[in-house]
Amino acid sequence: MPIMMVDDITDVQAYTVLRELLGLARVQYNLRELCRVVRMPHLTADIRTATTYSGSEKVPELVEADIKSHTYSKTSFDLWKNVVHLAISLEAKLKSDIDIMGLQISDAAKEMARMENAQIATEIEANATSGTGYVWGDKTNGISDHDPVLDILTAEDTVFGYGYDPSKMAMNHTQYVDLVTNTHITSLLERGTIVKTGILPAVAGYPLTIDNGITADHVYLVAKSAPAIILGEGPEVAVKYGDDDPRFFEGYAVAKFLEPKVVVATAVVDISCTS
Repeated sequence: MPIMMVDDITDVQAYTVLRELLGLARVQYNLRELCRVVRMPHLTADIRTATTYSGSEKVPELVEADIKSHTYSKTSFDLWKNVVHLAISLEAKLKSDIDIMGLQISDAAKEMARMENAQIATEIEANATSGTGYVWGDKTNGISDHDPVLDILTAEDTVFGYGYDPSKMAMNHTQYVDLVTNTHITSLLERGTIVKTGILPAVAGYPLTIDNGITADHVYLVAKSAPAIILGEGPEVAVKYGDDDPRFFEGYAVAKFLEPKVVVATAVVDISCTS
């Protein structure tokens, strides 16, 4: 069975199938928004990240500035691959009058995205700097007991204190529900914001990313430019199964190489909303 790089496929049908799958998956890569994406075509790389900057201010004319070095940390990447299959049996092909391949492409794209999102979430949750928060959904006499913005600003101060600028916030859907139904938040919303779009786009100035790969009761404030998280992105590879396969099926196996890593743990804070 021939191995093909996605950019080198000459078979028009195969190229179309793979591009469609990867295109459908890409719009579902929710947590990629939190990462700095670095292309790694050779699967392995050492990334050096500046953790402490230094420089000379107000240097006078004709005075040589002192040589000062940054402090760097090294993170090693060795990308793994996520694989999905598109396989159609001979019987299914002969009996069906619907687009089975189209359905499989959609399902496979969803699974490819789920795997990436879950792996990024796992990496963040294992390495984020611990923070504290309170339950956003508790109410007394219909009034929320705690203002989520207070927790967000506390986490913001933590990230700023380490010298980074937070820019993104991520949580799962249940935590998002607690947020948008919190009376401290709803009182600040324009009536049309959620009714019209169904989405609260930002809170306390931070755009929201929602993904159910994140554990309930946890919210992550991230300085993307630090970078807090790097997503090593490798090649996309496909193996084509032909009509002559003795198991009587045709289709494709599609692999995506990647690896997410938290490279600056102090640039991502976990607001644990459990108190």
